[in-house]
Amino acid sequence: MTSRYSVDVFRGGGATAGWPFGRMQVSASGIRLYAPLMPWVRTCDVARADVTRIVLTRSLPGVVSMRIEDSAGAASRVRVRFQLPVGKIMRELISLGYPVVAYDKWLSFRNPWQKKGWSAPPGRRP
Repeated sequence: MTSRYSVDVFRGGGATAGWPFGRMQVSASGIRLYAPLMPWVRTCDVARADVTRIVLTRSLPGVVSMRIEDSAGAASRVRVRFQLPVGKIMRELISLGYPVVAYDKWLSFRNPWQKKGWSAPPGRRP
């Protein structure tokens, strides 16, 4: 099963594909970040076997960014920001076996967010 989401894709060096032009494709074999209408934004493919962890960070209410850490370094300079609620995407990544770590920098002091799979950033009390 393959799912596609519209996202903001930021690559190091200034190449950016803003929502709704950036795309993230999630499958059991890997994650693909691309911008079909913007050829100057290179496609980033990360195989499932190479993914060390996926870090989701909420910095402000409604602003969630994602960073993929992989052993090959293919996504080391790529950041993804979601414009839609991220709960469905997070559940799908976890169900496909991706190692997902979610930090809530904005509301780290509130317990209800931890019940939804979010945790306080390292070094902070929940």
